[in-house]
Amino acid sequence: MTKEQEILRDKLRRGSDIYKNIESLRAYIEANEAIAEGMHDPQLLQLINTQTTELNFQYAKLLKVRSMIDKCISSLDDRDLRSIMTMRYLGHLSTFAIADLLHYGRNSVNRKHKQALSKLLEIGADQYLDY
Repeated sequence: MTKEQEILRDKLRRGSDIYKNIESLRAYIEANEAIAEGMHDPQLLQLINTQTTELNFQYAKLLKVRSMIDKCISSLDDRDLRSIMTMRYLGHLSTFAIADLLHYGRNSVNRKHKQALSKLLEIGADQYLDY
């Protein structure tokens, strides 16, 4: 993989990173809400409120990033490549899961992924990922 492809891949991964942060934060809030149930601890309630505010901020950020990623991926004219990239970066699926869903070998998915990165760079679609 070229350096340019690695940079593009890392930019595309940004959505998955935010998604993982949201999932962790949501679990942390749920745990704190379970602890707070029946209690009226102002500090714990303030912590939950702060975490909820951060969760809402992260959701807004994820929507913006997902929109940019979708615009980038949508510029691919090959439906197969678009599907793989969509599953990977918007569906947050592993290459194993994508291979299983599409009935491809994992190596085929990796090869097509690399091909998609090259194509995106070739057509300048990485310009949509301005973060």
